[in-house]
Amino acid sequence: MIYDPQAGAVVWPKPIAKSRPIPRQKEKIRLINLDWYLPRSQASLSTARNFLLILRELCPEAIPRRFGSYEPLQGRMEPDEEDPFLNAFSEECLREVGGGLFFSSGPPCFGGHIFTPHKKITETSPFLDVVHVSLNCDGRVLDAIPDWCDKIVRLFAELAERLKAFYAHGYVERGVYASRRGIGYGGDSEHYPLPRGRWVGIPSTPVWLAWFGGHTNHW
Repeated sequence: MIYDPQAGAVVWPKPIAKSRPIPRQKEKIRLINLDWYLPRSQASLSTARNFLLILRELCPEAIPRRFGSYEPLQGRMEPDEEDPFLNAFSEECLREVGGGLFFSSGPPCFGGHIFTPHKKITETSPFLDVVHVSLNCDGRVLDAIPDWCDKIVRLFAELAERLKAFYAHGYVERGVYASRRGIGYGGDSEHYPLPRGRWVGIPSTPVWLAWFGGHTNHW
């Protein structure tokens, strides 16, 4: 054992560093889900541009940081940019079988997606004839910062109106697992009884928020 009087400590053998507590890898949260359904005429560059503009005005935390048509997300965008996202969305709008962009956002938002409709729609598949926009957020922010409830409601209404949604809803799922990698569902997670993904008509299940806008041919 060697003691250094200048350092006032034992310098050999080196003491074993105490391990720091390992943070929990997953936490159960309330997940806020928001969905907007737009007519196929809104599958345009102006819709994506308005989407970014509204997020920048009302909820900059939700602006896409990473985006792509599949995981891992291929694109990246700085807060003051918009062209990378707009260019990628334009390419998705040209796909014959419909396209879409997934994106991740900053906390307390996780991200969402924008799906575009198929070019050729049959009478048996009207659910592919809409633009579907989604966004989800960490519900814990409502406890930490109460003003976020009004912020989310205002964002929901503004996007619905300015993107010309014919229908939109918001709901909360409890027991969803959140980690650095994103969100996930376990056997004890709440699965809200709503159809997932594309438009299949106004759901019969009550929701937290609902918007009824202009008409569409597929109700």
